[in-house]
Amino acid sequence: MSTAVTIRDVLETSLDIAWVPVGCFPRNDLPVRIRIIVRQIPTELTVADVTVADSGNYTQSGLQPNTVYSLQLIVVYRGNIGNNGTSVTLLTASPNPTITNFFSTPIASTVLWSHLQPDFIVSYNVSWSYVGPCSGPGVPSDTHQVLHGSRRNFTLTGLRPNSQYLVTLVAMNNIGRTESTASINTRFSGIFFACDSDIVM
Repeated sequence: MSTAVTIRDVLETSLDIAWVPVGCFPRNDLPVRIRIIVRQIPTELTVADVTVADSGNYTQSGLQPNTVYSLQLIVVYRGNIGNNGTSVTLLTASPNPTITNFFSTPIASTVLWSHLQPDFIVSYNVSWSYVGPCSGPGVPSDTHQVLHGSRRNFTLTGLRPNSQYLVTLVAMNNIGRTESTASINTRFSGIFFACDSDIVM
């Protein structure tokens, strides 16, 4: 007896899985439990070997970034272990990138970053959101851009001069994302434009 595993989220140091609860073992109507084994690849070091309730979800923490793990889920009933169960292999996310510089011109702003372990990075998601000082109609909406994993800089355009923006950077590998995002709250200095609410018609 086995059940399929769904990977819900993979971060730098943790993973979240789900499965369809088995319920009771058909032949004796006894509730089952789920044994979960997590091993690091290729060392085969056992990171976790736990038996949990058949709740349908489990979170494993304490993992290493940018590391391959195998996860085995086995149905257990009346103290007996079923078959080899379901196995999946996954890669945890890379460490967080670091924003190293941010500079502005009257027409655009450029953000630069570095990454300690870039080998498995597939893409970066850079987003910027307007912080102030204006509010109400006409305030710029949040914007984001997906970039190739080899990029280490990006120029933000369409910014409102003399305004504050929150710039956020997230790195993605082929299965996960950085656990926390690099971000900077910066002022874009340029030619001043009044807030829409300050304009008297």
